[in-house]
Amino acid sequence: SRIGEKPRTDEVWFIGSDIRREVLARREDYDAFLEQVHRRIDLSKVVYIPHRKEPDDYLAEMSRRYGMEIRRLEAILELELVNAPTLPKAFVSFTSSALDTIDILIKPPITVFRIPPAAIRDTLREKYNEVYDAMARKGFDIVNLDMPATA
Repeated sequence: SRIGEKPRTDEVWFIGSDIRREVLARREDYDAFLEQVHRRIDLSKVVYIPHRKEPDDYLAEMSRRYGMEIRRLEAILELELVNAPTLPKAFVSFTSSALDTIDILIKPPITVFRIPPAAIRDTLREKYNEVYDAMARKGFDIVNLDMPATA
């Protein structure tokens, strides 16, 4: 119950998700969405916490491109926060169910970069609209991203 009282670091954690493979209609749009995020926050100052299914080769490319530290956790994110001596000052993500738990545990600032509905697979579009709407109702800061230009 006192986890939120731990000291905060200057770190911002970007909580990864498997949207590149599982959610986006066009996998290559992920890079364009990361570019939009980078224009809003300096990704070289962000610690990226990957989803367990995100491939190491792509994470290495992201790290090279943006100077991001990639930090795979040993345990699930929520357990790592419980056991850590300090906590990040804020969290960002495209989407992650972990954000709900993080919000309950430590009430940090949370920014969600919302993928445009047209970029999401047709079969998942309604579900993700509901997810993003629920995050907005919880008070997360929602930043709407633009559709990437198609080649």
